[in-house]
Amino acid sequence: MTQHSRELVLDFSFNQPLPLTAEEHDQATKIVDEVLTAYARAFDQRGAFSSRPRPYKRHDLIRLVHEHAVPPYGPDHFVRFFLAWLTADSNAPPQPPPAIGPTLAQLNGLMGWESVLQETTLRRVETFGDYLVDRFFMPFRASGGSTPLPSPLSLASSVETAVGTPGRLRGLRAACLKRDHHRCVLSRAFDTQEAYDRTEARGREATDDDGNLLEPFQIIPEVLEVAHIIPHAFTARSSGESQVNEEKMQTLAILNMFDPGVLMELDGTNIDRPYNALTLSALAHKYFGQLKIYFETVDDGTSTASSPTPHHYSIKAVNPERSMFQVMGLPVRRTLLEAHERNIDMPSPRLLRIHRACCLVAHLSGAGAYIERILRDRDAPRVEADGSTSLGELVALRTWEVGA
Repeated sequence: MTQHSRELVLDFSFNQPLPLTAEEHDQATKIVDEVLTAYARAFDQRGAFSSRPRPYKRHDLIRLVHEHAVPPYGPDHFVRFFLAWLTADSNAPPQPPPAIGPTLAQLNGLMGWESVLQETTLRRVETFGDYLVDRFFMPFRASGGSTPLPSPLSLASSVETAVGTPGRLRGLRAACLKRDHHRCVLSRAFDTQEAYDRTEARGREATDDDGNLLEPFQIIPEVLEVAHIIPHAFTARSSGESQVNEEKMQTLAILNMFDPGVLMELDGTNIDRPYNALTLSALAHKYFGQLKIYFETVDDGTSTASSPTPHHYSIKAVNPERSMFQVMGLPVRRTLLEAHERNIDMPSPRLLRIHRACCLVAHLSGAGAYIERILRDRDAPRVEADGSTSLGELVALRTWEVGA
């Protein structure tokens, strides 16, 4: 990829596209539905077009991404990208044109095309589904649940004054613990180290951040961690980075499809700001990063247009019937706490909506189970019955090692 094309992708990632007109929206949505229906029919008759089938249905995955893209701009932006992919001359990620009209005209009447042309388009549906998994959901899952935190020294540092990634992450941890009152936002368990330090200093008179006696503990303290909502590795540009590699740019472009313009919040050191982080227990952090639990905005019935209930969520598991999540008390409703001075950014509802969308799409499409198998192969490689391996997918994940 040339430097010129690198700049194009970065510009595409940051710019918020013009919304489709009502007529364009209706026409584009109709074409997407017809294309995916045609692919589903062909899939039922013959199976996957590729020589290496995958255990998820690409058409279901694409529909789910479209449904869960964040309104008002996300769904239309996703349609632009998908239709541009269908009409591109190669499997290289296309740049959606500023005007969608020519693309709509080209795709109108798909079922009336000659069979060779129609099959080429349906093959593109398949490659697009795999592109979403390989370039976005796989690295999102692989990077989640593993925020690269150094030893908790100098916790008095602030995010603004910390120098470099290790210092910035220490500052982030300090800020999140203070904002969240040194408690896991899910279980409400107090931080083990903080509880020890306070009881060591004041004995049974030690109190929590709200002035309540710590002992006897109502909830057993836990080791708490800072969990990035959008993975730390997804920063649009790392410090000192002159270029962004091709795979990373493609991933960020897909992230931008969910909510156009969101990359501005994640550029450079912004990825490590408190609005992109939560305080969680180690176990909750693991499942949050694995796209197994998510936060869903709820109205507790007391909200009004002039006085909404801020930061009120239902915390859910994608498969709530699993006993491990029932033991964790899920689903549960929580109103996130604020720093007493109200000087630390709250977790971003925008970023939590994107995380929720990723959880639901990965689970409902079956792509999540496929990704888990690939990641297990990272530790214990295996050869399938047909002689295939996951080597290609595993090599691609190198770009998304923590701290990349």
